[in-house]
Amino acid sequence: MIEFIYGGINTDHNKGEFCKKITFSHYSFFYFLTPFTYQVGNDFLLGNAGEALIIPPYAIVYHGPQKNMENGFKNDWFYANGKEIADLLSAFPLPINSSFPISSPELIKNTLQTLNLEQLGKRDGYKSKIDLAIKNMIIDLYRSYMDLAPCNTKNHIAYVRSEIGKNLTKKWTLEEMSKLSGYSVSRFSDGG
Repeated sequence: MIEFIYGGINTDHNKGEFCKKITFSHYSFFYFLTPFTYQVGNDFLLGNAGEALIIPPYAIVYHGPQKNMENGFKNDWFYANGKEIADLLSAFPLPINSSFPISSPELIKNTLQTLNLEQLGKRDGYKSKIDLAIKNMIIDLYRSYMDLAPCNTKNHIAYVRSEIGKNLTKKWTLEEMSKLSGYSVSRFSDGG
C-alpha cells in the first residue's frame, strides 16, 4: 500500500532559496508553477513553469530558482512511499529525475488536497483512499504527459534528442531513452 508522508500546495520559496540538498528513502513528486533549476547527479538542469518532476528514493532532491529570477520559485509537492509506485511507473513510464510537461496543471494540487483531507480525517478506509489517490494520480500524470507527447515516431525521437541535449554529460542508458520516448526498449531500439 502506498503511504502519503506529507506535502505542500503553492509553496513559496524566497528569492535565491534552494531546498536543502538531501536524499530520501521515498519518492518526491513536484509540480512547478515557476521556472526552476534542479540537480541530477552532478548536473544542474533547467525546468519550466508547468513541468512536473519525480525524484526516486535515494536520489538527490535539490532544486531552486533559475538565475536572475526576480522572485523565488513556487511549487506543489508531496512525498510518498511504497513499492507499488515503482510498479506503476514501470507500467506507465514517466521521466524520472527529468522534468516533463503535463497538460493538467491542477493534477498534483488536487491529489494533494485529497491526501491531506484523508490523512487529517482518518476516517474508515483512509489508507486505502490515499493509496488509490496516488495510484490514480500517477496514471493521470502519464496520460497528461502523453497528451503533450509528439504524435509520431520522428517527433518522439526529436523529444528524446532534446532531453539528451539538456544534459550532455550524463551517460544515457537505452532504458532511460526509451522511457522518455514512451516506447518499450525493443520498440525504441527498432526506431519506433
